[in-house]
Amino acid sequence: MTGILVASEQPALLAELLTPALALGGPVVALDPLGRADADDLVARGADRVLRRHGTPPDAEVVAALLDAAIDAAEPELLLVGSTVLGAEAVARLCQRRGLPFVNEAEELVRTADGLRAHRRCMGRFVATEEVGGSLAVATVRARLFTPPDRGLRSGEVTELDPPLPAPRVRILGSQPRPRCDEAVEEADRVVSVGRGLRGPEDLPIVRGLAGSLDAAVGGSRPVTEHLGWLPLDLKVGLSGKTIAPELYVACGISGQIEHIVGMRDSRVVVAINSDPAAPIFEEADFYVVGDLYEVVPALQRAIEEVRAAR
Repeated sequence: MTGILVASEQPALLAELLTPALALGGPVVALDPLGRADADDLVARGADRVLRRHGTPPDAEVVAALLDAAIDAAEPELLLVGSTVLGAEAVARLCQRRGLPFVNEAEELVRTADGLRAHRRCMGRFVATEEVGGSLAVATVRARLFTPPDRGLRSGEVTELDPPLPAPRVRILGSQPRPRCDEAVEEADRVVSVGRGLRGPEDLPIVRGLAGSLDAAVGGSRPVTEHLGWLPLDLKVGLSGKTIAPELYVACGISGQIEHIVGMRDSRVVVAINSDPAAPIFEEADFYVVGDLYEVVPALQRAIEEVRAAR
């Protein structure tokens, strides 16, 4: 079978990968390496075939071997893998083993006579165009770049993939999960983020008030999440945190260093509030206010609530 193989251990991302795969053309095979996705849903969204394996340990070496087996089974021309920590490491191992070049964190994908042309961001501000070819072109794709295809009345094949796999190279002796919050900033359509312009954690209600008036999630820059701990790490937006693409992103007291910009620059509309007229965040903003967030944010909240009350 010649076509496109998509793979991710995250069910939502696996469904998203069907969109660029269908756009590129050809039969689409979806690999669910940990057996977490709904195979019937993947078929309804456009997969011609679903390969899955239940009980696979989340080990990069094991998942790389499973990708290897899926390639032998599907014989694809293109391989798209979700750019997660596990997925990226598994792809690196696979490509090293097979001697394949690949594009990391591709965004725009175009099929060529020789393989695949992809655009990807470099250092947060530049766009590079890369081409990979040969018998198999490989690329990783970040989450939330694409919307999953609509469901339809489609038929497809679901196959249990059970090749011999290596034993995990890492043995977990014990674990203690870090505290997590219930807010999923990466899934929100609207996000209000706060940075070091906030004087202390006791002032977070100012930002949460604005978020509440917008039905938005709350996020934070690296200083207020990782360094100061005013917000949970799960809410960190940036290169070392969450990469998000909401409809609306409001940055309150965030200077806009490149570490943060990489995580939010795909937002559809960006509103920035900062007292520094030379703040880099203004270069990314569609609308901005030069002013003290302690004055601007409450005023903005009141204006939003007045508009909503008048409807």
